[in-house]
Amino acid sequence: MEDLPVWQVARRKRIVDAAREILATQPYEQVQVRDVASAAGVALGTLYRYFTSKEHLYAVVLLDWAEPTISHRANPDAAPEHRLDTKVRIVIKAFRARPEFFPLYRTLVSSDQPIVAELLQRYSEDGHRFLAEELEVLGDEAAEDIAHMLWAVISHTVAAGAAGDRVVGRLLDIVVPMIKAARLEIEAERLSGA
Repeated sequence: MEDLPVWQVARRKRIVDAAREILATQPYEQVQVRDVASAAGVALGTLYRYFTSKEHLYAVVLLDWAEPTISHRANPDAAPEHRLDTKVRIVIKAFRARPEFFPLYRTLVSSDQPIVAELLQRYSEDGHRFLAEELEVLGDEAAEDIAHMLWAVISHTVAAGAAGDRVVGRLLDIVVPMIKAARLEIEAERLSGA
């Protein structure tokens, strides 16, 4: 992307936007790449210069759609456990608002294309970082472990098509008090050591 001239970046964005719009009106399995090219105002061959396959295109669509959600910054004045709770619920809410991304994610996870696996890995890493930054109070290792666990549960829940499933709520009921207790303990240690 960084090597592309501005006009090609704009063309690529038009293709991604058209693919997203089409996904809102029909299931992924019924989407035809030629229809995406037509909606974007490009030749089919031009689309394939940017994306090697339909799965590649829609992995990019998933990342593009998720980016505003996982770049959300929670209220810096709120306690870390509340910021984390807010972020998890924002991710689930985003999938509830756009349910067509449930089956898309499930399909992409089963792809055997390396580029799709690479893009999904990036999606996972971005989501993990999004959660881990609220867990820093627990120390690096615990923050990493809990962020991975939360993201895995969210991903599984989403892939199962059950965003908002009670599993995520129950997990938050366990994790949020744990983070609060750890934060309070760390703050008490700082005060007593001062």
